[in-house]
Amino acid sequence: MKYFLDTEFHEDGWVIDLISIGIVAEDGRELYMVSSEFDEPYARTNDWLAKNVLPYVQDGERFTRAEIAAAVKHFCSPERYGEPELWGFYADYDWVALCQLFGKMKDLPTGWPMFCRDLRQLIGNTRPSDFPLSAEKEHHALADARWNKRLYDWYTGPKEAYEVAVIDGFGRAVWHNLFKHFPTFEDVRRALADHNHGRSITAWKMLKCRVGMWPTVVPYSCRLGLPGGNAVTITKFYL
Repeated sequence: MKYFLDTEFHEDGWVIDLISIGIVAEDGRELYMVSSEFDEPYARTNDWLAKNVLPYVQDGERFTRAEIAAAVKHFCSPERYGEPELWGFYADYDWVALCQLFGKMKDLPTGWPMFCRDLRQLIGNTRPSDFPLSAEKEHHALADARWNKRLYDWYTGPKEAYEVAVIDGFGRAVWHNLFKHFPTFEDVRRALADHNHGRSITAWKMLKCRVGMWPTVVPYSCRLGLPGGNAVTITKFYL
């Protein structure tokens, strides 16, 4: 069973103090808990935490670290759900914060792996702009854990791609380019500019008339008429 986790914590170079934890299982189950034992006055001395994390944990129930550990152990039980496979995003500190709920590394629950997989390593050099995802509440542990699962599902599943082509009156592709997200006119303009360095600018001249008219919604295949019998086609497919 895959689990996607995120934690919020206060770290000062010596201690990683768990504030909250969110875990989303691949079967749709979710767990979110806020610690009653983190040093909140000390955490508030960190301006970034005070602004981005602590507002999310002011309401609702809080739990001791022992209660969180018991809930996580039950939620990720190998006996009930199979061997856990844990994933995070830049997960080093998240993994330490989680493991320390149980004590030393050797105290991890039976059947658990001794490591956490990292989505940042999975996606390699893929830029964040290449996947059209955003967290509903960034730096909220459960929202970020949901985002982690969505990122995994997006990266390992079929990915949408769009090919934009300029077709002349004879049906020949004068220019084409592949985009991993629905392209704005500005995306196409930049791609054409790169393409036209030292080359014919015919395709760019054809597309200039589309300024302000680029569609925001497109069916799987769309053909946009241009003067002189030329056309732009936008085709959606999956990599």
